[in-house]
Amino acid sequence: MPMYKLPEFREFIKKQTFPEPGPVADTICGRKTAYLDKVKVVEEKDGILVCDFVISNGSIDRDFDTINPDGWNLENYRKNPVVLWDHEWDDPPVAKSLEERVENGQLIGRAQFVSREIYDFGYMIGQMYKNGFLNAVSCGFRATEWKYVEDESRPWGIDFLAQELLEYSCCTIPANPEATLIKAKAAGIDVTAARRLAEKALESSGAMPYLPQETAEKIYALLREDKTVIDMHTDSLLKMQMQVQINENMEV
Repeated sequence: MPMYKLPEFREFIKKQTFPEPGPVADTICGRKTAYLDKVKVVEEKDGILVCDFVISNGSIDRDFDTINPDGWNLENYRKNPVVLWDHEWDDPPVAKSLEERVENGQLIGRAQFVSREIYDFGYMIGQMYKNGFLNAVSCGFRATEWKYVEDESRPWGIDFLAQELLEYSCCTIPANPEATLIKAKAAGIDVTAARRLAEKALESSGAMPYLPQETAEKIYALLREDKTVIDMHTDSLLKMQMQVQINENMEV
C-alpha cells in the first residue's frame, strides 16, 4: 500500500478520488507546527544554549486534526536525535535533542544548540529563540494509525492515534524571515550567518530551494554590512528615519 504526504491525502479525502482501489494507505507522513508563547531556556553555559520546546499537543489544530500525545513512537528518532532548520535534511542540524518526553498532554523536546565555533548559523537560531524572535517549531511524523472525524465542526479532520516522530525543526512560521532578522539585528543579535547564507544562495543561482532567490535578495539587502538597521516600533520619528534610509538605498 502507498505512503502519502498529509496535504495530498487530505485532498483525496475531499474529492473522494484515490489513485488506486482497495485500502487507501498504510502510512501518512505529515508536518505540524506548534506555536510557543515563550521558549523555556533551561541553561546557557560556555556559549551552549539548552531550551525546552513543546513539539506537539493533543489540541485541535488549524486543519481540524489532533495528534494523540500518548501515541508517539520515539524509538527510531532517539537513534539520531537531530533538530533541523526548516526540515532541511541536507543541511547540518542546528541542535540535538537531549530528551523527549510526554508530559501533561504535550510532547516536549529538550534541545541543545550548537556553539558559535561549530556552526554559527545554528548558534544564531538558538539566540533568536532565546530572545523571542522565533516562537515556533514544526515536527515531521509518520502516522500509522488514524481515524476520520465525523464532527461537522471539523471538516476533513483526522485524529492521529499512533505516529512515529521523524524529526522536529526550528522554523520561522508564520513565514516572514526578513522581518524577524531585521528585528533581531536591531536587538543586537549577530545575524552574520544569515547574511552569509543569503550570499551563498545568490551565488548558487537557485540551487538552494529552501531559500528562494527573492527571499535571499531581501535578506541580503537588509543585512549587508554597509547598512544600519533601525527597529521602528511605534515611534513616528524612527519611522521617518527608516523611510529616508529606504529612499536613499533605492537611489543607489
